[in-house]
Amino acid sequence: MKRFALAFFAAIVALAACQKIDGSASAEQDIILSASIEQSTPTKTEIGDDKNIVWSENDRIVAFLKSASASQFQILPSFVGKNYADFSIISSSNPTIGSDWEHIVAYYPYSGTVECAHSAGNYLLDVEIPSEQTYGPGSFGSNTFPMVAVSADNKLAFKNVCGGIKFQFKGSAKVASITLSGKNSEKLSGAATVTAKGNGVAPTIEMASSASTEVTLNCPSGVQLGTATATEFIISLPPVEFTKGFKVTVTDTDNRTYTVETSKKNVVMRSSLLVMPEATLVRDETVEENLYGWTNVTSNYGTLPEYIKIYKSPSTLQGKSAVAYIAVADLDLGARWDIWSVLIDKSGWLDTYTSYDFHTPSVIYSVQKCPVIINGGFFYYEGGKNYTSSLAIRNSLAPLSYNINYEGNYFPTRAAFLEYADGTIDACWTYALWNYEHYMYPNPAPAYNLNQPSASYPAGAKVFAAQTGIGGGPVLIDNGEIVNTWSEEMLSDINPTTSQPRTAIGVTAGREVVFFVCEGRGMTSGVYGFTTYEVASILKSMGCVEAINLDGGGSSCMLVNGIETIKVSDGYQREIANAVMLF
Repeated sequence: MKRFALAFFAAIVALAACQKIDGSASAEQDIILSASIEQSTPTKTEIGDDKNIVWSENDRIVAFLKSASASQFQILPSFVGKNYADFSIISSSNPTIGSDWEHIVAYYPYSGTVECAHSAGNYLLDVEIPSEQTYGPGSFGSNTFPMVAVSADNKLAFKNVCGGIKFQFKGSAKVASITLSGKNSEKLSGAATVTAKGNGVAPTIEMASSASTEVTLNCPSGVQLGTATATEFIISLPPVEFTKGFKVTVTDTDNRTYTVETSKKNVVMRSSLLVMPEATLVRDETVEENLYGWTNVTSNYGTLPEYIKIYKSPSTLQGKSAVAYIAVADLDLGARWDIWSVLIDKSGWLDTYTSYDFHTPSVIYSVQKCPVIINGGFFYYEGGKNYTSSLAIRNSLAPLSYNINYEGNYFPTRAAFLEYADGTIDACWTYALWNYEHYMYPNPAPAYNLNQPSASYPAGAKVFAAQTGIGGGPVLIDNGEIVNTWSEEMLSDINPTTSQPRTAIGVTAGREVVFFVCEGRGMTSGVYGFTTYEVASILKSMGCVEAINLDGGGSSCMLVNGIETIKVSDGYQREIANAVMLF
């Protein structure tokens, strides 16, 4: 990492109308503030051609002149492009230097929402770290790299609050935006509190619980990459440790996506630039580009939204006679998926009994009017009563039902396909305790597990939080790899190693959701279905990076505009506890 040393002096000149500052100065006396910046990594408003850090046009700062009253100062035009500047006051509720505090506190960039309070010798500033930044060639975007200064007199030494990360991309794409997110829900933008002190002490920043887990660098006119020389993109970030690495999604001006990610720990430090190695962007392939022998049959089912496509399999898949269909929906083009489900009766300790009626997919379609619908998770009947045994959640509310997490004396974790509030889609394993405490895990509990899962077991537990979700099992694909955890999930009763009708759901790196159904049990002569591993292999070949198996057998069904695709193996549609829909 190359460091750039600089010092600048900014004269901040008050208007002639300012009042006295010490009881003896005349009203016409200027308020002069000297400002310097710590010698460090490229910072401030932009990086000049000579690699010095320079002020840019319309730069503004907010100053608290020894009181909680904020004053706004703006650069004088003659100092644009220099590493020192004069600023003039342009607005203030009280344009004087007060006596409430011991220090003057200044913050860049200016925002009318910045507030400052004094507590136990510290100055606490409520600020907003932008969730969207604007690309600047070889530089941070304007107004995205904050600084703070605290001084007892008129000499302000600004210190950097954030750090940064530099990506270096090659390729043929014209970049429209770059979105960064950590793999452990690290807070990267939004509301934050900066704690500043005098005497040259470095500031700290704490992101609010409501802060966002991603940040986007926008390139309004598009940035054309080259194949020989890498183009630099710099994003400002609060100090953060990406414990499990991060994911970068690059979108080009044709709305095509490219994914770059790492699973290694990376740390962004205050006042430092984390430089990532050069990477060549390879476009995320669409499902259609990976369909060998599949036929687009969308037109057979009437009018569908342009972002939903229907495909029928070739007559042979995985070396077997096959009748299978997929529905592919591009979430980035406006598609969404949702859940219909019965509601379990929450009368006490967790029970999956429901007093609500199950319905066939056709009945559900008649109410929901969704373009595509498939059957959801597992259910059963006992003693003349209906029970649902798979998770279903919609609208970020409490789950309508839960995965059953017991098998005799054992406590398996079971599959869930979830979308979070930030749009991330993940296949994971869940467990619900009898008191409705609900957790999700990055890995399953071992087969024949005798230890009840909890907030600390298996490792990596998180309190359940999802916007939309469906349960089932097993997880077929996780983080791009086939896992097929039917043994750990204790799902031998779904006959995972024999050919059966199957239903599954997956998502690609390019955010295309895939609904899969296959026919079986000889409804078409010689067609018996697939094993769960074979279904995982089919979905992975299409580009799915996360996928789970849903209920199969006689429940397997897909309707497109209310029209059946496969021949259901009971000869008629089963009544089901929940379903997954595309809109």
